[in-house]
Amino acid sequence: MAYELPALPYDYNALEPHIDEQTMRIHHDKHHAAYVTNLNAALEKHPELVENLRQNSRYFREQLLASGFKPLPGETPIIPVILGETARAIDMSRQLLEEGVFVTGFGYPVVPQGQARIRCQISAAHTRADLDQALEAIRKVGRRLAIV
Repeated sequence: MAYELPALPYDYNALEPHIDEQTMRIHHDKHHAAYVTNLNAALEKHPELVENLRQNSRYFREQLLASGFKPLPGETPIIPVILGETARAIDMSRQLLEEGVFVTGFGYPVVPQGQARIRCQISAAHTRADLDQALEAIRKVGRRLAIV
């Protein structure tokens, strides 16, 4: 099932040079408020999206823990998995991409030394099969890199 969320209203890179910062701020605030209003209306029409997102995030985090990974605690759909060293996080993100899973690897100085991580982003649109496929790839690469 596809859900259509409102598009962003304006490309700020296309502003004419004579538009000053104050005008741009007013324009942004007005359109941002309209975007948030439309987004809230879409979520009110489809409350199952929020519940799906919560369930998907909880499931993914629990499965990572059960597999021996160290996701940071929380309930958000952005799930950082601590790997330690920067090279390990970058290598894991590269190998996961080769397995068809896109995650972002972060290391020092973006995060504290020794706290390098991959960041998984979960969506309400992910199916259980999608999540399981990503988890299997994460486990596979994690074993290959001796993380788990």
